[in-house]
Amino acid sequence: MDLGSGVCLPRAPLCLLCPVNSLCAARQLGQPEKYPSAAEKTNWTLRHEAAVLVRDKQQRVLVVQYAEKQRWAGMWDLPRLTVSIGEAIPTTAKLEDEAFAVDVQLKFQNLLGAAVKLGDPLHRLKHGVTRYKITLDLLAAKLSKPPAKFPKLAPALQSARWVTPEELQHLPLSTTGRALVKKFCSS
Repeated sequence: MDLGSGVCLPRAPLCLLCPVNSLCAARQLGQPEKYPSAAEKTNWTLRHEAAVLVRDKQQRVLVVQYAEKQRWAGMWDLPRLTVSIGEAIPTTAKLEDEAFAVDVQLKFQNLLGAAVKLGDPLHRLKHGVTRYKITLDLLAAKLSKPPAKFPKLAPALQSARWVTPEELQHLPLSTTGRALVKKFCSS
């Protein structure tokens, strides 16, 4: 029996017709119209993130490990950063907008401590986490001089390394990182 939609109506509950009205806490309190209460709507914050897919000459993929006290601490992922929070998100990764492209490119250079040249947008993922509606753009990228080691990583990162597509399958990745790796880095 579906009491919620047929009997426990929010504006005019039909308590006299209810087969369990003697057990109803809302009726005993004298406030049956207040139950069930509507769930509070989540006040979403828009978050725009970008990740880069960087490959070396051996087709290995660059991954980074997040430092303690960071989101995904200890996990590996494609290099990723926040582009904006709370602002309207463009319908596409606007690399043709020079100011946007330069800003994102500089952020990645600061993150990795290496010169990055952004390429074409590859994919857009949308998902929600806690109070955020996240739009994640995956961009192709190249390092002008791909280093073997990354000595000048941003404090948010613990380490970076080159891995083969097979090695990627065994690293602990975020859910979205795993989805991107599965789609674009399969061996």
